[in-house]
Amino acid sequence: MFRTVAIVAAAAVITACASASGDAPPDAVARPPVAVASRLVCRLIADNASAGAAAITGADGAQSIAAAGRTYWFFGDTVRRGPAGRADVIPAAIAVSDDHDASDCIELTFKASGGRAEPLFPRADETTAWPDGLIALDDGSIAFFMVKAYRQSPFAWHVGAVGLGRMRAGGVVGERVVETLWDERSGFGSRVTGARSPVRAGGDVYVYLNTESSGSYVARAPATRLDDAAAYRYWDGASWTADASRAAPMWPWERGMLPADNGVQVTRDPRGDGWLALYNDGLARLAVRSAPDPWGPWSAPVTWLDCRELVEDSYPYCYSAELHPALSRDGGATVYVTFSSQQPYDVSLVELRLGDAP
Repeated sequence: MFRTVAIVAAAAVITACASASGDAPPDAVARPPVAVASRLVCRLIADNASAGAAAITGADGAQSIAAAGRTYWFFGDTVRRGPAGRADVIPAAIAVSDDHDASDCIELTFKASGGRAEPLFPRADETTAWPDGLIALDDGSIAFFMVKAYRQSPFAWHVGAVGLGRMRAGGVVGERVVETLWDERSGFGSRVTGARSPVRAGGDVYVYLNTESSGSYVARAPATRLDDAAAYRYWDGASWTADASRAAPMWPWERGMLPADNGVQVTRDPRGDGWLALYNDGLARLAVRSAPDPWGPWSAPVTWLDCRELVEDSYPYCYSAELHPALSRDGGATVYVTFSSQQPYDVSLVELRLGDAP
């Protein structure tokens, strides 16, 4: 059943946020579409027979990319049943799908051996690692930015570096290409914790870097030099610079005890005009901003979904928000998004109906 959203109230929130945040005025940047209805479709792990057959009991992440007529789904930390009922965690799982209709969930086939899920790529010196932004390359392979996390204690961990990996065309085996493109010494003022949603425009690729406590930034590199840290340039609000310390956050960032989000995903507006940036506002809501170009300027935010209505009372309520353009229907009026949660430890697939802001 669809849940109807109060569009008039959403419009009031847009105006208030634009006034308070210092973003571009509403008449300068087109507003993003609003979600007029939403529906929880399924949980990608609990409601997928293939996950159970691969002994998977939980996972997060869930980014997708279409290549050669199929869709590849990349997950982060994945829990699987082990011997004697014990559970273990693999750093990254991958599934393949020929199902392009998300209205009744997505059928996934997980990479597995002997009835147990197998990781996308081998673990190295890190505690865990997961694939972040994905992009299809000209040779048919898929490149993914790789986040490497290290744990100091059961309750303390940090991202040590973001590198690059690759999966060859038609395969499900990830290769580690570059161990470090960004780390805490990259110049942003805090650790880089992710590299999301690389998008191609002409010969360049734009990728969106999240940091621990200074915001999100836009980086650009030639599509042929994604593995070269020296090739990246950063948007400073007016031009591109090789000096990361001069980079400007995508929008004003408010420091606090808890992270404001865990990175943004940027895609073309599924309705065909401009760009959208989706993120987890307060790790409790799915928010979106719009821009005429992949580097901005970005509009005031619009809330698409309050995740707390769909999960149990356990923070973070939602993270790793992702819009899956290949699944959009009705000329982009119906879209499918996913988000991860702690309780349940799973990925929720949600259908949204979009409309214009009043």
